[in-house]
Parts: sequence; structure tokens; C-alpha cells
Amino acid sequence: MQASTRTAGVLIATAFATFAAFAQEFAYEAKDWGVAPTTSPKRGAMHAPTPMTVPGAKTIKTVELKEMLAKDPTIPAVDVLGSKNSLKGAVGMPGAGDSVLLGLEKEKFPKVLESLTGGDKKRPIVFFCLSSECWMSYNSSLHAISAGYENVLWYRGGTDAWKGASGDFEPLKRAPGW
Repeated sequence: MQASTRTAGVLIATAFATFAAFAQEFAYEAKDWGVAPTTSPKRGAMHAPTPMTVPGAKTIKTVELKEMLAKDPTIPAVDVLGSKNSLKGAVGMPGAGDSVLLGLEKEKFPKVLESLTGGDKKRPIVFFCLSSECWMSYNSSLHAISAGYENVLWYRGGTDAWKGASGDFEPLKRAPGW
């Protein structure tokens, strides 16, 4: 009887730890600012509260991103803010979160995504910027969906949430071709 009680206790503790990890949030990454999702990129000031979701993409939190990158560090993580330092392994595409991609950016965007995903539009690709109050990663997620990408992941918490979770940072390298 004691062995089964111990086993049940371990199972409960494991389940609780798993739940606690998924419930953990950083830097307002799960704050509902009351902004409705839109399929049109935001124009104007980019520093403003964002919706909870991007239509056609999956919103992910820090814990999920850390687990994904631990399992597969080759998943492209794209910093559209172009910070000096960013998530370890991320690539920079500053300007990719503009409301409208014009000129060279419009031409380069699908080519760079193709390079990052090996041409597989079903491969996961993560977009992020500063925080849940930054529209650039929201816009770039919409641009990727418009380009036919089917597994777009929006890391809404961005570098603020990553920092809050004590994630690793390194100097950001620009995405090849960008």
C-alpha cells in the first residue's frame, strides 16, 4: 500500500509541476489588453497593446518556446525589432514588422523565410519583438501567413518575457539575405 501511495504522490507532484510550468508567465505575455485580433497589419505607432492572437498563427509563451528550442534548436526564431542582443540562436529581420513591406523588403521577405525554413512552408517559424505591447512581430506573422506559411508562431512576450525568464541572450545576427 505504501508503494502505491508514494507512486500516486509522485504522479501528483509531477502533474502539479507541469501545470505550474505552463501557468508561468513573464512580462505581461498573457495580459489581455482588450484589443481585437485583426488580419490587417497595424499602421502607425508600433508600441501599443496587442491582441491575444494573430489569426492563422499560434501564440506561444516563454515556457513553450524554451521547450520547443530545447527539442529542436533549428526552429527559426526571428527578431523583427533588430535588437543588439536577442534570444540565443535568433536571427534579425529589422523592418519585417512594418505595416506594409515595400521595395526590397517586399522582395526579400519570402526569400529569407524560404532560406530559414528550407523551403518548407509547414515548418514552424517564430516571430517576436519586444513585448506584448509591440506590433512588429504581429505584423510580420501576418506577412508570413500571407506568404503561405502554415505554422507561424507568435511569441507575444518577446525579449522582455525572455529576459524575465532568465533566458540566454547573445549578439543578434542578421538573417542571411536580409
